[in-house]
Amino acid sequence: MTSHSNAPDSDRSTQALRQALDMAFDIRFAMVSIPGARVVPRPMLTQRLDDEDRLWFFAPAASELVRALPGEHRLLLTYADPGAQRYVSVEGGGVVLRDEALARDMWAPMDQAYFHGRPADPALRLLCVRPQRAELWAQDGTRLGQYARLLAAAAGLTQLSPDPLKRHAVILRRD
Repeated sequence: MTSHSNAPDSDRSTQALRQALDMAFDIRFAMVSIPGARVVPRPMLTQRLDDEDRLWFFAPAASELVRALPGEHRLLLTYADPGAQRYVSVEGGGVVLRDEALARDMWAPMDQAYFHGRPADPALRLLCVRPQRAELWAQDGTRLGQYARLLAAAAGLTQLSPDPLKRHAVILRRD
């Protein structure tokens, strides 16, 4: 007899993870780092969020980050959209690969500014991150409501919370 008691929790976790990843992809730019490594985090554009919830990036083969990833490593991706008060942190396994066909599929005209040889550029690598954990923070309410609370606090009518952002979710992959 098979128990399905965790199926709804797993489905909710999968949906919540996808929502966090959709927000990250919408923000697009991430600071990518290797926790515990002496590699300087670097900003990278998220090229794709695929159907398997993997995040894809283009990376220069000679970069410090790529050279520090000789196999799969744990990576930390930090996305920030201060204007909209949205922040996402993603942890997962990252691997670097060379796949000209996949690079061609993800290619956009602006990518030529960084990789002159287009998808066939020998300096182009793909970084694939399979998220295991995501956290997101966002400010509740509308922009108008946020300004109203800020003005009321500035006038001494109320006091703002020292942490105005609400931590909406911590999502762990369950597979």
